Amino acid sequence: MASKIIVDQLQKSGFTALTLPSANATAGQYLQDNGSGTLSWSTVGGATPRIGQVLQAQKTDVFTSASATWIDITDLSIAITPSASTSKLLVSFTVQGLGTHGSANLAMRLIRDSTAIAIGDAVGSRIQATHGEYIPDAGSYGMHAMSWLDEPTIPATPVAITYKLQGLAASTHTFYINRSQTDLDSTDYNRNVSTITVMEVLV
Repeated sequence: MASKIIVDQLQKSGFTALTLPSANATAGQYLQDNGSGTLSWSTVGGATPRIGQVLQAQKTDVFTSASATWIDITDLSIAITPSASTSKLLVSFTVQGLGTHGSANLAMRLIRDSTAIAIGDAVGSRIQATHGEYIPDAGSYGMHAMSWLDEPTIPATPVAITYKLQGLAASTHTFYINRSQTDLDSTDYNRNVSTITVMEVLV
C-alpha cells in the first residue's frame, strides 16, 4: 500500500507558512500565492481580458424628427449592469439615417446615462457629435457605424449604466432613421434596421 502525507500547511523554517487550497484543482490549473502564504488554484491566462455580457437593442421601424436640439432615437438604448468595478464596456452601433438632403447634416451622439461621450472637441459653433453625415440625394441612405471602448467609473457594487443614441438636424430641417427622405412605396426603396450593442470586457 502506498504511503501519503496529509497536511493543511507547509512551512520551511524561518519562512511564511503556506496554506493549501481546500478544494481540488481542475485540469491545467496551478498553485498561486496571494503574497501572504495562502495558496489557491489559478488558470494560465485567467487575467486576460475577456468578453462577459453582450446586449443588443434593435430598431426595425422608422423615426423622423425636426428637432434642432438633441433628441433620443427611440429603441436605440441599452441598460447594462457590469459584473465588476474593473470592467470596461465596448459600445458599437450601426444606424441607417440621414438629414434633409442637400440642406442638413444628421448629427448623432452617444450618451452614457446623461453624459455625452465619444464626441469631438468643441470648436466655435460646430456641433460636438459622435458621428455625422451629409447626404446630397433625397433617395440616398446614410450609414453611421462605430465602436467606443468606454471606461466608466463603476462602484464596488455595480449599478445599471444606460447607453443611448441621440440625433439632431440643423435649423428647421428633418432627420430620418431606417428610411430615405423620399421613402417612396417602390421596389427601388428600402426600409432598414439599426442596432446598438454593448459588450462587457472583464479585466
